[in-house]
Amino acid sequence: MVRFVSSPSVIRSSDALPTSVEEYFGAISSADDRMTIARMISPAGWSDEGSIAKSDMYTIVLKGHLHVQTNGSDILVTKGQGVYVSKGDWLQLGTPFETTEYITVIHEDA
Repeated sequence: MVRFVSSPSVIRSSDALPTSVEEYFGAISSADDRMTIARMISPAGWSDEGSIAKSDMYTIVLKGHLHVQTNGSDILVTKGQGVYVSKGDWLQLGTPFETTEYITVIHEDA
């Protein structure tokens, strides 16, 4: 089976510093809850509240800096670099310096 995506589903958060999620594959755009592939755009100064990762997460930074905190690491991921966070790790993301673009792949357990 081939599935063509002509444009992503765009989701904007209602935070004081809103982020944009362009979901190409996932629960909203393709009714597939096993995997999400999305382009994220987060403004300078944004951070999430932090939570336990419910799935494995792979991220590649396309532009800017992504601050990734886990229960054992504090990493600044820059353009061209990637980071993997496993299910069950505490995770907090932030974009402290500038608007940051990154691709995230979230893989659900079967």
